[in-house]
Amino acid sequence: MSTSCSLRRRARLVLGSTLAAVIAVSALGAAPAGAQAGPPDEAGVVDAADADSRFDSAFAGLVRALHRAERARVAELTALDLEAKAATECVDAGPADADVPTLVGEIFRCRLLEAGFVEPDVGRWTAEALVVSQCESLWDTHAVVFGGRYRDAPHPNGNRYSAAGVFQFIRVTADRWIEGGYANVHDARSNIDAAARLFIHNRLAGFAGWDDWACAAANDGFKVGSVLPGWPGGPPELPAWAWDH
Repeated sequence: MSTSCSLRRRARLVLGSTLAAVIAVSALGAAPAGAQAGPPDEAGVVDAADADSRFDSAFAGLVRALHRAERARVAELTALDLEAKAATECVDAGPADADVPTLVGEIFRCRLLEAGFVEPDVGRWTAEALVVSQCESLWDTHAVVFGGRYRDAPHPNGNRYSAAGVFQFIRVTADRWIEGGYANVHDARSNIDAAARLFIHNRLAGFAGWDDWACAAANDGFKVGSVLPGWPGGPPELPAWAWDH
């Protein structure tokens, strides 16, 4: 769903509230008299078309205000991400020769604690990270969706698929979140650390966290159900092995 559609829906909800009515009335009161309403008809009723015009004007103003607020919120979250990105301690978490599941557990736990989250959330989200990454790539650092056949050539449906690495980052997302961008997508530590930061970013933005991963959100047209409890088609609980790391 686009940000624009979301903002418009929020604007209509807000404009329909008492607060929005006060804002709209204040705005109209500050407008030039000629801009507030046309002359009443013989019964003293303002033309309905003019009332619609005033509503549209107030609605447009509210949408602009929400756009400004949204840009400020995104800028703040991006700044927080860049600060976290500059800290490398979590990227180096775990033994130098650690296997991929161990790295997922160590890096996610480090990033979540660094961000101020506490148990039992840290434990549960780290277990979820193990389940999601296992589904996405089977913990194969060299995994590429469809074996890479449609990374540079279109799939029969017309789309290209570039998801790669432990957490299957697509090219555009990798360029934003992974140190070194998509060229570094197969580096396990960088890929996992980017996934942890993106998960935290989503949580801070008010989302569920795993929204970007098809194995969790089942939103790519190929998955019929989530691997996570509480998500569409998900299992009743996480597998026991997920808690081992």
